[in-house]
Amino acid sequence: MKQKQLLGLGLALLLSIAGLTACQSDVAEIPEEIPEETADLDYHPADSPPLRLAVTRPTQMNPLLNDNDTLFQVYHLIYESMITFDDHMKPEPLLAESWELDDQGMSITFNLRSNVTWHDGEPFSPEDVVFTFQVLREQAASLAYPNLYVNNLQQVSDVRKTGDHTVRFTFTRPYSNMLETLAFPVLPQHLFAGQNRNRLTSSQFPLVGTGRYKVESFEASRSMKLHYYPSYWGRKPYIEEIDVIVVPDHQAQLSLFESGEIDLVEPLTVDWIKYTDHEAVSGISYPSTQYEFIGFNFRQEIWQNQNLRQAVAHAIDRDMIMKNIYFGHGHLTDVPVLPTSWLYHGEELRYTHDVTEARRLVESVELPESAIFTLLTNDGNPQREKMANAVAEALAEVGITIEVETVSWQVLQERLAAGQFDLVLTGWHFSMVPDLSFAFHSTQESAGNFIGYENAIIDQLLESVFAAPNEAQKLERWQQLQQYLLQEVPYVSLLFKEHAVLHRTSLKGELTPNQFNIFRGIEAAYLIPQREEATDETASDESSESGS
Repeated sequence: MKQKQLLGLGLALLLSIAGLTACQSDVAEIPEEIPEETADLDYHPADSPPLRLAVTRPTQMNPLLNDNDTLFQVYHLIYESMITFDDHMKPEPLLAESWELDDQGMSITFNLRSNVTWHDGEPFSPEDVVFTFQVLREQAASLAYPNLYVNNLQQVSDVRKTGDHTVRFTFTRPYSNMLETLAFPVLPQHLFAGQNRNRLTSSQFPLVGTGRYKVESFEASRSMKLHYYPSYWGRKPYIEEIDVIVVPDHQAQLSLFESGEIDLVEPLTVDWIKYTDHEAVSGISYPSTQYEFIGFNFRQEIWQNQNLRQAVAHAIDRDMIMKNIYFGHGHLTDVPVLPTSWLYHGEELRYTHDVTEARRLVESVELPESAIFTLLTNDGNPQREKMANAVAEALAEVGITIEVETVSWQVLQERLAAGQFDLVLTGWHFSMVPDLSFAFHSTQESAGNFIGYENAIIDQLLESVFAAPNEAQKLERWQQLQQYLLQEVPYVSLLFKEHAVLHRTSLKGELTPNQFNIFRGIEAAYLIPQREEATDETASDESSESGS
């Protein structure tokens, strides 16, 4: 806190495991033309034409080392992991039919499917799983960026084949997130044996998986063609071919969608619903793990007062923020847990907009005279800047004076690291591995605990969650942690944002995207061909996109 003095920070960091995020926005218009009439209503889904997609240009083709979000999603069509995730972020079987945990939570044995082959016809085996884990461990030290799969693998002490179709992972200590940590795509060991080991990081990486689609052709920086793999172990899809164009960036990807040259895209803009006003486009929303919050600087004695933190929570009108700034595309929460997650505490919101209660709580705190607190946030994010101003207005109404300052990401990182801030409005992009230790454990101040929060009870609860030996105890301990976070309010939780998949209305069926896999349900999707191709005059209109 400063007396009538401004402090400033900005934020834009996206990490794979759990990253502070500045987020982006894009601005674009869908062409006004309406697509040609579709085929007859009795059109058979099995006659579906190819699905057309685009990915941004990758720098690494190995799915274990890839850091390209668009390629990560397309790889779900080609590669598979032992487990995947349902709509509630709960692990469910994929290459593993089932699994057993030991009583102490120290190991897990996967029972692998016996009817799986690689796209070259070779059988899938436990050796492939062991090999893939070894590759991850070997590559971890050389990665120049945080990676979704490697950060928690230090918990694994041993992995070995235990039968013709079984593999066991042993951990260094009881570890509640063992399933989520092992959701990595499996590679075929036989293609990397001997002198072929260098293929793992070369441009000649063989794109051979166990997924529903096989790579028929690939031209670097140009295109990829996928075809249904007829020996796939699961349900045959209606869409047998997928054509993928490689483009320089997301702007080019969105432009192809607008002109009708691809069938599906993920928009960056929060007001994506505007696209669906056109008959050519529809959208499917899903909960994301992108979380917005206000953090306090606990190194300042004033913010150690629980009543003041709770006053801030009650003063903010989150319903208004959701409606007017995020267009209803999100989920309100009091804790850093997605409300649709199976781990969510499931209670109604405690910190509703209550000006009277907020004023009462502020009056119980001795604020310094003429105190002005600075709320820091990053520039280049219109939603966050609007939200910061709304927060400042709401707090002024209950007697807390706030000045908003937006600065660059680099400056914010420096100021957070130095503890030079009062409050900060920012966000985390959580991974599918549920863990809040990085944000709140007292030993993590040099990592994600930039608010300087220290609480022995929270430390104990976080450690208890980490070491839960089974699913039931994991759920129980997560609920205990959330109850205490509700009381403590180390963050004022604002919302989890929704994401969306936009698609041409010619794409039918039951596509059910989620945060982990936007192509979830692809086997039930199909396209209805248009009777005529659009003319040059109606192909596309000019559009623009901006983001940060």
